[in-house]
Amino acid sequence: FYNVVYELFLLITPFVTTPYLARVLGPDGTGVYSFTASVVSYFTLLASLGIATYGQREISFVQSDVESRSRVFWNTKIAQMIAAAGSLVLFLCFIRISGGSVLYMVFSFNLLSVGFDVTWFFKGLEEFGIIVSRNVILKLLNILSIFLFVKSAKDLLLYAFIMCLFEFLSALSLWVLLPGYIRKP
Repeated sequence: FYNVVYELFLLITPFVTTPYLARVLGPDGTGVYSFTASVVSYFTLLASLGIATYGQREISFVQSDVESRSRVFWNTKIAQMIAAAGSLVLFLCFIRISGGSVLYMVFSFNLLSVGFDVTWFFKGLEEFGIIVSRNVILKLLNILSIFLFVKSAKDLLLYAFIMCLFEFLSALSLWVLLPGYIRKP
């Protein structure tokens, strides 16, 4: 149920933001943003390496045992952070080789987000209410920020920063809840 509600929310969101962004950023700004996001998505894919799917599956096997759950979490999290760090290093090399666009630097927050994401842990525990509540609140704040701060084509960097910042905040937000579910490494 929670997942259906969130997916419907994600379907409705572009109907609100896309016309505004197309008008404000213009075709050039929208194109540059989309192209940059598509390049970064390859590095994001490399950073994730399917680790979240593996972690979710493994956590679902040890839901009731806090010791095993903690061990699986930390082992998976370390692997995820190593993969994200490696991808970030490659991405920074790519930025250096391609000319050092500031927009690419802003998008590096997405790679950090992959490294800090623990959504897979809560999915493994079947705590979908927590995930959906967090996602809806942050998505609403994200939309509000876009309408408040992105006013012209000159705000492309600001728009990218807002999008990446909320992605990063989304990844960090669940860390506050972790002490109630796992033990220290």
